[in-house]
Amino acid sequence: MVDATKNGENANKETTKDVYKAVPAKVDPLKELTFAQKLSQQKLPAYSPEVRYVPMMIVTVSISIIFIVLGAVISFEIERVLAIEKALTVSFLNDKSATYVINVTDDVIGDVIFMYKLKNFYQNHRLYYKDKQRYSNLYGIDYCPSYSDSIFVDNSIPDCGTGFNFMYQNKFVLLDKNSNPVPMTDDGIVLDVDLRYRRNSDKLTTNSDINQWKNHFEQQCLIINSSCWDKKIYELDTDFANNGVANKDFIVWQRPAAFSTFRKLYRRLVRDGSYTMGLPKGLYTLDVTINSKMSHPGVEQFFIITVPSWLGIRNKMFGVMYIVIGLLGILASVLMTLVHLKFGKKSKSVVYPVDNHQADKSL
Repeated sequence: MVDATKNGENANKETTKDVYKAVPAKVDPLKELTFAQKLSQQKLPAYSPEVRYVPMMIVTVSISIIFIVLGAVISFEIERVLAIEKALTVSFLNDKSATYVINVTDDVIGDVIFMYKLKNFYQNHRLYYKDKQRYSNLYGIDYCPSYSDSIFVDNSIPDCGTGFNFMYQNKFVLLDKNSNPVPMTDDGIVLDVDLRYRRNSDKLTTNSDINQWKNHFEQQCLIINSSCWDKKIYELDTDFANNGVANKDFIVWQRPAAFSTFRKLYRRLVRDGSYTMGLPKGLYTLDVTINSKMSHPGVEQFFIITVPSWLGIRNKMFGVMYIVIGLLGILASVLMTLVHLKFGKKSKSVVYPVDNHQADKSL
């Protein structure tokens, strides 16, 4: 009986082992899926960031300090760059010329540039962008709805519409204490890509006959000038390589400004003779010839002498913006710290959800 019982127990154990052997091992279903299936079912592993107070404060304060330091560096560089701005109290309609005295108290060292600045003049509205030269050349004056034909002296216009009804054509001559003109050049005031697309006809590039220029623009191109233009488009410069639609001042003016107060590059200083190092300090006389006819009320104009730095043209707003953003980051860090100390929970009391799939794998 005892032997029979033992034999029965051994048989049961062997049967149990065979049953366990017959049951296949548990297979992870994710391993059987392709990459596309995992992606569509959102089963791909992903990083789940845990936002904690200390790392977040370190990042916020560090970025804020970097912004404040950058703002201080930018402000220092901007203050280092000397910029002389002279307000021109002339009338576009009543005055023909004006003379101003500019006192340069310090030597302006480097590549000196001369600019003009307009205030309360808008180049950024819709009509400036609507009327383009290519459309007026293709479809004629009928495609220019911004102005009626009556304001023009003839029956067609150079380009058309709001953006080209007025052109800033005032001329500036800077004289030293001996009444000698300061050497200026228009080289480098426009980009090469602008000159590539703004070209006159090949017939005019080597032609110095003003009558042929006039015939070409008025008869072949059907281009005239607005009554707001003091000079016609074929009379913009005695240097015919810088005349017509390829005139550099004309190209500079056609580039619309984003704000109502803007500056545009006029000339660069020729660093030769006594101007090798830049513009020496002293008293200078600025002669302004008014060639622009404009009736816009409230428009102010300025003449600027400055030097571009590695930051570009002097603008105090950049440094102020960096410092303000940095201070706002510090203020936000302080506020979040107070909120954390009053309402925050300790990390030990935080309960994180358990991934059921990972729990099944561990069993």
